[in-house]
Amino acid sequence: RNNENPVGTFALFQVGQKNIPKVIFRGPITFPGGASYDEFVVTITGGEMILQENGDIHIAIDYKAAADGNEVSGTNSQNGTYEIDGNQISIWGDQGDGGVEGTYRNGVITLDLDLVGNGELQTYTFRYVP
Repeated sequence: RNNENPVGTFALFQVGQKNIPKVIFRGPITFPGGASYDEFVVTITGGEMILQENGDIHIAIDYKAAADGNEVSGTNSQNGTYEIDGNQISIWGDQGDGGVEGTYRNGVITLDLDLVGNGELQTYTFRYVP
């Protein structure tokens, strides 16, 4: 994969340099709405990034969250736009909540994201799927 043509689908295969599924948070947490849990666990189970020719992007990251004996599965997804400049990729979300910078080399995209919202960045690595 060369950097001139990044269009295509990229599958999430690592978080924090470990293969998925990967626990990204385990511990007590209190959410902005006031809900509080002594033991909250978030596991990343999959995901993909789709880069389109017109500069649009779709990112979806699948997760499981468990607390107090209950478990839910879901997908955190976002649409936006992207731009490649050398080995850098810049992504802006449609919700106007800023952007994220990452790297793009040889069909591999890495982004540092905080999906739990606790201020701790994790590196998410996506690989091009031919």
